[in-house]
Amino acid sequence: MSIEKWSTVSTNRLDWVDTAKAISIILVVVLHLRDQFEQFSLQSPQLDFFTEVSANLRMPMFFAVAGLFASKWLSKSWRDLGQGKLALLVWVFILWQPVVFAYRLLVHWVLDGLSWQYTAEQALRVLASPIRPNGELWFLWTLALFFVIGRWTAKFSPIAQVATAASVSLIWMTLVEPSLPEIVYDAIGSGWHGIFRYYFLFIGFALFSKQIRTAVSHLKWHTSALLFCIWLDASLLAAYYEIPPNASLFILSLLGVAGGIGLANLIGGLALLRYLGRQTLPIYLAHSAIIAIFLCEITALGLTPAVTFNLYLSTLILTTVVIACALGLSQLKPLKYMYQRPAFPSERVASPSKRKSVA
Repeated sequence: MSIEKWSTVSTNRLDWVDTAKAISIILVVVLHLRDQFEQFSLQSPQLDFFTEVSANLRMPMFFAVAGLFASKWLSKSWRDLGQGKLALLVWVFILWQPVVFAYRLLVHWVLDGLSWQYTAEQALRVLASPIRPNGELWFLWTLALFFVIGRWTAKFSPIAQVATAASVSLIWMTLVEPSLPEIVYDAIGSGWHGIFRYYFLFIGFALFSKQIRTAVSHLKWHTSALLFCIWLDASLLAAYYEIPPNASLFILSLLGVAGGIGLANLIGGLALLRYLGRQTLPIYLAHSAIIAIFLCEITALGLTPAVTFNLYLSTLILTTVVIACALGLSQLKPLKYMYQRPAFPSERVASPSKRKSVA
């Protein structure tokens, strides 16, 4: 698919949604590239700084946009929610556990050789994943819980829900999380941290979806640019001066969502980004395993110097290739049910068109 000519602001108010999702997933791939670079002793302070600055936009915007069209599920019956959105999230969460297990063993084998202790540790992580999600799959686990919490609290007023959730997040980010011992912080895991950090964004965008979409559709290009610049300046200052997260994380998360929306509204005319934004689930599921395979091959073939010669160019190339491979894998018919749950018996009887997929 070709890239359309750059335009100042998209004429379709939904273009920015797909673009925002694309920006988030690209930043997620870059983050996990950086993380695995460190495992292979490929480090760059500049890449670390980039991922630190973009952290305030990456996951906050991902969860906010995920909530934008969640309201239709929160008003459905528990049965419809369970057989719909939740069934897909639970299915892929379970099905990709062995993939995470396998690529982690592969990386450990290439770097240090296999050991039964490490294998047992990873096996325990897989077994514990229903209560403490394993690896990058935490996002799916957290998102599923967001739908459950949102449906459970649907009877309360929208303002009360968002205010309560925001208060909990503010207390968690400013008081609780910074005071946790490192061992406790790591034991809690990303999934639980994600609940306390990002639920207020998800539920806020879900309950006020119409108002938010209307507001964004009326944004002028200079307002969108201003929102992005405000977030970027604030995030750069916080990173450069090492402002403690308890003093900045909550505000920067809000600014990150606003800045990300501003950026997405500015570049929403790019067809390639809109396409990627409609394919975030297959990219998210497969990208870490693909990164691990590539880095293991690079190490085994002695090509590490070629990567370290220009780590920025290597990051750009690997990000592009990883995303392309992830999309390619999702199109293979034998892997269909790695991305799409099988139909329930009632759906087979009713209509094949009702089956839920990643589309």
